[in-house]
Amino acid sequence: MASLKLSEELRSALTSSEVPVAVQDSETKRIYYLVEDDLYERAMEALYQQDEVAAIQSGIDDMEAGRVLPFEDVDAQIRARLGMPTRT
Repeated sequence: MASLKLSEELRSALTSSEVPVAVQDSETKRIYYLVEDDLYERAMEALYQQDEVAAIQSGIDDMEAGRVLPFEDVDAQIRARLGMPTRT
């Protein structure tokens, strides 16, 4: 990840604000937000947890809707894919 040095103007804005500081690129007009690394890490962790919860809920929804396979079928598919012997 690129690491740039803060200008005095940005440092002053960051130290005087309790919220992320918006910075606009003068050429593209895109806006970026500066946040401290611990806030960034916590935000990313929350996003990953949200994705995990959504994946678990999707599995529960499939199960409740009857979109399931018997264990024996899943076991046979995995063994075939991995070249493992079949269960006897």
